[in-house]
Amino acid sequence: MAKQSYFGDIVKVLSSNMFTLFANLLVAILLARLLGPQQYGLYTAILVVPVLVVSFFQMGIRATTIHILGSRSEKDDKVVSAVFLILIFTSALGIAFSAVAYLLTDTTGYTPLLIGLALGVIPMRLTTIYTGGIFLGKEQIPKA
Repeated sequence: MAKQSYFGDIVKVLSSNMFTLFANLLVAILLARLLGPQQYGLYTAILVVPVLVVSFFQMGIRATTIHILGSRSEKDDKVVSAVFLILIFTSALGIAFSAVAYLLTDTTGYTPLLIGLALGVIPMRLTTIYTGGIFLGKEQIPKA
């Protein structure tokens, strides 16, 4: 595999982040328009717990994965399988903690379907974060 330049990597990461930023802004505008203030507020409120849980359960796994894969101190398949195991464990714990938080709060409007969708955010976001570390550690910048 040919080595990429640092400038090229920076441009790719920056363009990816800019695309994500504008896509998220567009989605937020569309959701606010389609749902209205009350429903959009409910949508935002129900996502607070999963977002907090995901930020807690990141635990530096991405940076650690990048370091270990980049330094080649362990075999790639060993690191990837360890990250996958951590992903399963942290996703299950995150879903459990969030479910308990939803059960303890008596908020009207939180239907079981909405809670289930909010809980589904946890493994998806953790997967994105952890796999990004794997791709960056293997110097596959565009995939990260």
